[in-house]
Amino acid sequence: MMTVHQLASSFAYGDAITNHILALDAALREWGYTSRIYAERVEARLHSLAQPDSAYLPAIERPDDILIYHYSAYSANTQLYQRSRNRRLLVYHNITPPEYLTAYDADLAAVCRLGRDALPQLRDADLAAGVSETNRRELLAAGFDPRRAAVLPILLNLAAWDTTPPNARLAQRLSDGRVNVLFVGRVVPNKAFEDVIAIFAAYRRAIQPDARLSLVGARLLPRYSAVLDRLVEQLGLGDAVTFTDRVPLADLRAYYETAHVFLSASRHEGFCVPLLESMHFGVPILAYAAAAVPETLGASGVVYRRFDYPVLAETLHLLATDAATRARLIAGQRARLADFAPPRVAGLWRLALEQAAAPGAR
Repeated sequence: MMTVHQLASSFAYGDAITNHILALDAALREWGYTSRIYAERVEARLHSLAQPDSAYLPAIERPDDILIYHYSAYSANTQLYQRSRNRRLLVYHNITPPEYLTAYDADLAAVCRLGRDALPQLRDADLAAGVSETNRRELLAAGFDPRRAAVLPILLNLAAWDTTPPNARLAQRLSDGRVNVLFVGRVVPNKAFEDVIAIFAAYRRAIQPDARLSLVGARLLPRYSAVLDRLVEQLGLGDAVTFTDRVPLADLRAYYETAHVFLSASRHEGFCVPLLESMHFGVPILAYAAAAVPETLGASGVVYRRFDYPVLAETLHLLATDAATRARLIAGQRARLADFAPPRVAGLWRLALEQAAAPGAR
């Protein structure tokens, strides 16, 4: 059986793409492939699972191997993808439009612009896939052949949740009778944390004065974090809003298990794995209908298209407290989650690899 190489820009603990790569690695080994993982940046604690991208070089000339290139940020290893003689499967996870970042980190915005501008140069893949239809449409706009452009969703590792107990002390602290509103994601401008906070402020002011908001995710941009901290202070929410930064899986499970509503105002998502995690834990979802969010939700959850804070606060309260509404939403979300069940998604990936490896694929 041939070797499958997965190549990414970074490989970091808790990152959704990293978790996807690991789930795919496990599936590849189960199917009998030899599997290797490489990245330009490998977090120290994960060195046993992935190698620096330079370790891929000895395999770059092998025409019978498969390279899966996870494209989510511009990286110098894009050149490895372009040089590779492997059968190449490009997976587009999307890149944040630079205009969201310019005011807070001009260098990062430039990297994102470079990454999006370079996408057309990668279009000679044997097979290309977006993890959502939104991403596939971007591939087509970049000139990819529609006959060789598919949708391959994120492969979830639900077993990791089921084998990791929640942080009991944290879960107990959050189970004090207060309404828990949750958002999970990197603290970056495209995720519109300021609107999440504003909706929550309207909810506290008019309806539930003791509600709390937990914002779980890495704080990557100091200028943006400072803006959010000032907003929390100006709105008098210092005792009600918690920015956790990155947390271990046990803590994240505790946040999900005690949440009453998952609230998203994100303007740009290529897929949004936390929506599926919320479905898994039975947390009703209230999310802005932007980019791939409506596709990931399907007919489940509640989406909104206008930032009418008082109306959204009322909707949030209904989702948090009305038993019949919650039961209906949770049932719909669980039905939608079945569309992303690991065996089903793994089957799509296996078929894609078999197509890429077929003798007439090129």
